[in-house]
Amino acid sequence: MKKLGLIVLATLFISFNSYSQNMDNSDQKEIKKLVEAFEAGTAKRNLEALEKVLHQDYTVMVNRMGGKPGMTVINRETYLKLLEAEKIGGVSYEIDINQISVTGHTATVDLLFKSEAVPNMHKYIFVVQNDEDKWQVIADLPIFVK
Repeated sequence: MKKLGLIVLATLFISFNSYSQNMDNSDQKEIKKLVEAFEAGTAKRNLEALEKVLHQDYTVMVNRMGGKPGMTVINRETYLKLLEAEKIGGVSYEIDINQISVTGHTATVDLLFKSEAVPNMHKYIFVVQNDEDKWQVIADLPIFVK
């Protein structure tokens, strides 16, 4: 199941970069606000705020987490529990967005989270519009930069 999810997300990522379309200014602004709300909610460990921005099928995928071989896949429920237990989050980052690519109701965000307190993170965040056309984060692929 993990491999299928990774294959689907990798395919989406490649498709977005190959076939991204021009987005209107409102989509770009909404997605930027979403990324900022996601970062702020994680930094403050604000579960109520994150409930609004994380899709019900949200997943974090980390390759070689902590130097260990293989992929670590964390679902939404586990992610929120780790935040609540203060095992992750609690760090505020400056956000540098490199690119936002939108295709229909789906988008990718290529960005860098910068901090002087901890190593920077290059991230690919995948977002979708829910049934109410609100953008939500469905997947997060962080890459820790030394």
